[in-house]
Amino acid sequence: MVPRLLLRAWPRGPAVGPGAPSRPLSAGSGPGQYLQRSIVPTMHYQDSLPRLPIPKLEDTIRRYLSAQKPLLNDGQFRTLV
Repeated sequence: MVPRLLLRAWPRGPAVGPGAPSRPLSAGSGPGQYLQRSIVPTMHYQDSLPRLPIPKLEDTIRRYLSAQKPLLNDGQFRTLV
């Protein structure tokens, strides 16, 4: 069963912006599922963020293999390489 996202209209009032109280998503939602109103749109600073470098494929493969080594026995690691 897929949970539905229940959107509610936010009341206008003095509690807007950083530090504004969070409201529960719905009465049936579990703890920790909250929406918080923000005066800054989500993608507002996207254009001003620095671009991250893309690592070389060889470096990525080396890191992947070093992460898998402790999880696999020798036979499994040989078939992976």
